[in-house]
Amino acid sequence: MGTHVLGIDHMLAMEVLRDKSFLYDIVWIKVILLKVSLFAWRLLQNRLQTKDNSIRRGCIQVNSSFCTSGCEQEENADHFFVGCDLFGPIRPLISSMVVHLLNIHVAYS
Repeated sequence: MGTHVLGIDHMLAMEVLRDKSFLYDIVWIKVILLKVSLFAWRLLQNRLQTKDNSIRRGCIQVNSSFCTSGCEQEENADHFFVGCDLFGPIRPLISSMVVHLLNIHVAYS
């Protein structure tokens, strides 16, 4: 039964990740480390140092836009954290972090 509930929690967390508007409410909870809040805020604002952002700022050339994993897709935050076969396995870590943040949000609301 615990595994089933955990699976539901992670499915819920992934749904919350898709609907980023809810995350704006929980990013700045005071019990969360500042560096975690800043990373989450930069992720939500699409301000991470990904290749698509570097191209947009003129730091690298357009022909260098492919993911560093060699999967031959353009590197952006969504691809890096969700779609990439090499880096995608961090999805469970992200979803467990979201579950933890949801629990903190409920506890401090």
